[in-house]
Amino acid sequence: MTVIQHRRGTTTEWAASSYILEAGEIGVELDTTTTPDTVLGIKVGNGESLWGVLDYVGGTADGLLPAGGTTGQLLSKIDGTDYNATWVDQTSIQTSTVKHLVKNDSGVTLIKGTVVYTKSANGTNILVDKAIATNDQFSSQVLGFLESDLAANATGYCINNGLVTNINTNGATAGDPVWLSPDTAGAFVTGSSNKPSAPDHLVYLGVVTRANTNTGEIFVHISNGWELEELHNVAIDTPADNEVLAYDSTSGLWKNQTASEAGLATPSDIATAIANLVDTAPTTLDTLNELAAALGDDPNFATTITDALALKQPLDSDLTAIAALASTGILKRTGTDTWSLITDNSSNWDTAYTDRFKWDGAAVTDASAGRTALGLGTMATQSSSSYALLAGATFTGDVVLANKSVDIQDASARVGRLVGSGGILYLQGGASSSDTAARIILGRTASSSNVSQINLRGDTITAEGATTVSGVLTANGGIAGAAAKNMTVASLMPSAGTASSGVGVIMTAAATGYSPPTKRPNGDNLVAGDVWISW
Repeated sequence: MTVIQHRRGTTTEWAASSYILEAGEIGVELDTTTTPDTVLGIKVGNGESLWGVLDYVGGTADGLLPAGGTTGQLLSKIDGTDYNATWVDQTSIQTSTVKHLVKNDSGVTLIKGTVVYTKSANGTNILVDKAIATNDQFSSQVLGFLESDLAANATGYCINNGLVTNINTNGATAGDPVWLSPDTAGAFVTGSSNKPSAPDHLVYLGVVTRANTNTGEIFVHISNGWELEELHNVAIDTPADNEVLAYDSTSGLWKNQTASEAGLATPSDIATAIANLVDTAPTTLDTLNELAAALGDDPNFATTITDALALKQPLDSDLTAIAALASTGILKRTGTDTWSLITDNSSNWDTAYTDRFKWDGAAVTDASAGRTALGLGTMATQSSSSYALLAGATFTGDVVLANKSVDIQDASARVGRLVGSGGILYLQGGASSSDTAARIILGRTASSSNVSQINLRGDTITAEGATTVSGVLTANGGIAGAAAKNMTVASLMPSAGTASSGVGVIMTAAATGYSPPTKRPNGDNLVAGDVWISW
C-alpha cells in the first residue's frame, strides 16, 4: 500500500509552483474560501496535471457534493452535464413518473411493458407476476407496467403512474383507453369496443398517448373496478341464487335478502295468484287473449252490448210467464199474465180454433175491449157484428175465400156483398142498407136505388156476341154493332103480336135524345123487357 502525503500552500504559492501532484496526492490552498463551488481549497492530483488545471474537490468533476445548501433542501440535476447539480427546496421538485422497485416472482423473464400485479412481498421487495382480468386475485392488485425487461428473480422498476415509453401500441389510436386484458396474462387491450365486461373484471390502466409499434407510449393511471360487496354501504353475506339486493333502513346498508325477506312475491306466490285468478275457468277461457277473443276483440264491448240491449223486446209479464213453462204442448192463456200448456192433440187444437176469438178465456161478443187489448187502434170501435176494414191493404198473391162472402161497405152502411157459388160471382145489395137491388155501375155518380142494372156512363159497351138482358138495358153512349148483332130479351116476348123489327126488340127511328115511344110498332103497349134503341 502506498503512503500518500498531502501538500499545502497559499493560492500565490500554488500559482508560482510548477509542481504536479502525484495520483491520489492531496493539495490544499489555505486561503481559498470565496469560490462558490468549494468548501476548502482542496485538489486531488492525477500525476499529470499542474495545480491550476486540477478541479477543486466539490467541483463539477470530482463526484462530491456541491457547496452550499440549507436544511431540508434536495440535490437536483441542473442539466445533462456530468456532476452538474445544485441544492433546491423540496417544494420545487416535480416528477412526471411514479415507479416502485419490484422483484420478478413469475419464474420467467418479463418484457418491458408487461402489466404486473402485487403477488406478495419478501420483507425487502414487492414480488410481482403477470396480471389478467379473469378473477379478483389477479386483477384487484394491479401495480403497473414494467419499465424494462426483468429476468426471473431480478429486481427492476414498475411504473405505477406516469409515462411508459417505447412499447408496442400498434393498432391503437392516440386517446384510446387502455384496459387489462381478460384473455392474455400480462397484456392490455385498447379502445372502448374492447372494454371487458362481466364476468371478466374491469381494470382501467391509462390512455394511449402515442400509437407506434416501437415507440408507443401510454400514460399510466391505474383505476381498478370494484366488486359489489366492496362498496362501503353494501353488506353481502354468503350470497345465494335468486336473492335480491334490498335496503335495510335499520342498518343503513344494502343487503342480500331472499324475495320473502325483502317483501317481494316469490314464484310460488305468483303461481298461486294466477291459479286463484283462473280458478275453475275452462281452458279455452283462462288467458287474456282467449277472453279478448270471446268478447270479439272489441275494446268497446260494454257499449256494444248496451246498444244491443236497447233493441231487445221490452220486459213483459206474459213473456216472463211463458218463459217459465218447462214442458211442451199447446200454449193457452188462462188469465192476466198467466199461461199454461195443454196436451198437443187434435181435440185441443179444435178447442183452440173455436176459442180463437176469446180473451182471457171468455167469448168476445163486443170486440172493443179485446181489440183495444190487442192494440188494434181505431178498429176497436167496431162492434163484434161488424167486419174488419182492410184500408190500404195490398195482396201480392191469390186471396181465397172458401164458401165465404165479402161485404163491401162505406163509413155508414153496407152497400154490397160479393158471393161466390157454383163458380159464379154474385153481386148483391144496393146503395143503402135497405137497397136490395144489385148493380154494377161504371161511371161518376150513383143512380137511384132498388133498380137492378148495369150502368155505363160516358163509355161504350162493345157486344162481340149475343147479349142477354133480363131487365132494362140503357146505353146512353150507344151500342157498337147494334145493327149487326142480335139482341134478345129472354122470357119477355109480348103476348099480343109480333115485333115489327127483330125479335122482342122495339125499333124506333127517333133521333138520339128524343123521348122513348109509348107503343110498340104494332100498336101494343110497351112492357118490361122491351128494348129501345136510339141513334
